[in-house]
Amino acid sequence: MSTIKICADKTICDALRAYIQHHDLADLCFFQESINVHHDVTLHYKNQKKLYNAPIRLGEILDQLSSYKNKAQNHAAFPQFAGYTLDPHQGALIRNDEKISLTEKEVAILVHLYENKGHIITRDTLLHAVWNYVQGLETHTLETHIYRLRQKIEDDPTQPKVLMTDGEGYKLLG
Repeated sequence: MSTIKICADKTICDALRAYIQHHDLADLCFFQESINVHHDVTLHYKNQKKLYNAPIRLGEILDQLSSYKNKAQNHAAFPQFAGYTLDPHQGALIRNDEKISLTEKEVAILVHLYENKGHIITRDTLLHAVWNYVQGLETHTLETHIYRLRQKIEDDPTQPKVLMTDGEGYKLLG
């Protein structure tokens, strides 16, 4: 996995290596030894940089590494389709650096369609799964939500390529 760069002098790198291996975080980190007269440690994760000044509390670094590991694992577990990553906890779709806010029901629709990716999910099934509506109920709630979702995620909402209508239901592609 190796996603976190740790920059420090050789003595600190050696101490951290043993500490990190003991706490099962070694697969997450790689070290860049530097000449550092101040004995500082810098963690680089994605576009974040965190500096620890001497004296260094190893527990604080371990906590930060564990936090980064959780973020990496959670992000990898999020549904991905059509270049988007769905973060249900934030209620957002993320593509590159663009973050699209979603309502709770939009997230629920996308999650249900993702779990059944490529398969047609009937209107009644979605209404029951997302709103707990009974079968055969006359409402345009689902269609309104699908319309709004397409406005957010499709390049051309009139020609959908991600959120498709197919016969009596919907399916997610990509």
